[in-house]
Amino acid sequence: MINNITRKIDDWKNKLVDFGQYNKLINCPAPKQAGRGSRSSIAIYNPNGIFLWGLMEEGKSFAFPAYDPENTECENFTSVTNHNPKELGKILQYIKTKARAFMEEKGVKALYLNFGFLDWTDIRGARLRSPLLLRSVQLSHKNIFSPVVLTGCDDEITHNYALAQKLKNEYNITLPEYSEGISLFDYLDKIQKACSVIKATVSPDVELSLFSFQKINMYQDLENHKDKIKYHPIIRAIAGDTKSINTGHGNISKINHDTIDPKTVFNIVDADSSQQDAISFALNGISFVLQGPPGTGKSQTVTNIIAGLLACGKKVLFVAEKSVALEAVQKRLVAAGAGGFCLAIHSHNAKRRDVIDQLEDSMKLAQNKADLSSAASLKLSRLEQQRIFLNEYPKELHTVIEPLGETIYGINGNIAALSNVPDILFVPQNPETWTPFDLEEKNKYLEDFARIIAERGYQENNSWYGCTVQNITNQFRQQFLVEGTAVRFRQVKKEKTCISLFWVV
Repeated sequence: MINNITRKIDDWKNKLVDFGQYNKLINCPAPKQAGRGSRSSIAIYNPNGIFLWGLMEEGKSFAFPAYDPENTECENFTSVTNHNPKELGKILQYIKTKARAFMEEKGVKALYLNFGFLDWTDIRGARLRSPLLLRSVQLSHKNIFSPVVLTGCDDEITHNYALAQKLKNEYNITLPEYSEGISLFDYLDKIQKACSVIKATVSPDVELSLFSFQKINMYQDLENHKDKIKYHPIIRAIAGDTKSINTGHGNISKINHDTIDPKTVFNIVDADSSQQDAISFALNGISFVLQGPPGTGKSQTVTNIIAGLLACGKKVLFVAEKSVALEAVQKRLVAAGAGGFCLAIHSHNAKRRDVIDQLEDSMKLAQNKADLSSAASLKLSRLEQQRIFLNEYPKELHTVIEPLGETIYGINGNIAALSNVPDILFVPQNPETWTPFDLEEKNKYLEDFARIIAERGYQENNSWYGCTVQNITNQFRQQFLVEGTAVRFRQVKKEKTCISLFWVV
């Protein structure tokens, strides 16, 4: 089974990284040959790579020339980049917009300044041009008339993992990793020596481009931690070994949440029964998939799961592909007063000082032990009593009443179905003692009575024959009561049918 998991991990790695020539990390065409990709990359000629590297190392900025429509010489100014200032302004704005959108949606940086390129031929004979060192940068400008300024970010310099892996796979060449303090010239020289066996050449070109390193980072994790990953129970389950994790729900899915003591529930936002089931699964260590379209309460459920696990003394790592999902959960935790337990490291605006401050606040919070106050305990007790009171209502509605064997809910449903039938003031005697057999017998009498009325009409010897009373008023009722009116109709015997009717006023 372990060998099968190892093969699965290798398959996952191969799907994560594209080693083909359409991947910009493998083949980044020169600016004049960029074609469709020219809008996402800019070659910088002046200053040169060594000087620009020094600017970034010193934390200084570089301003691109601004386009001035009144300056005719500006149209021919191409000594700084491979674009004239008019085109350059549009392309810089496009790159800036794309980089900001990538950061807002996925929370990762995508704009890099590439230092040095390797021109080489892969094992299939394709001629490639691959970037070597990538430094994260950002673009800014005060207004549309001011120049766009390029500034380095306070991040580690990244070498091309995709290129390194492709060279390792095809030629068994190990690219030297960049270490802080080494000059750009010395590093490029090391690359040239390492790749001399395949007659590759290194150029000190500098380009500004958009890249995505999400999958590369996942690839590196799988590569560097393969031994730990293949023994993890969840990874084994994803690879097909379903016995490695607890997939049984047991009695958790049958929990009656209305019977749980409110003092043992740590939900900090609203949750319905299905969300509470998911929370119970998480608190009991059961792996599951929470699925639903937007707006169905997934973020609320995750918020309650985090709160419940924190109450159990556990640590929670919440990961999402898009930063919007992370921020939605964080805002709910902060609004509920649990922000002190959160360490937000996903924000592109987060700085090292902010992270340290958050850690300090969390450590201080952990030292303060809190007990349930008497006021909160009283509120929870009232909540429990109110819940019992509310639960009695559906219980009464759906309780089967004997001897008839019907519920109030069912009887009300039958009455509702007769809403268009005229009301008749008729109260049967002792209905609470009726059995299903008695009800069926009464229905049969009514059906026979309705049939006779339909066939014969009211006979002249009927006690109510000729009565013109349209409405039964209170005065009419009182008159009957005073005269002792419990009127019994004489038996009407026709066609061997005997019907006895009682009018009780």
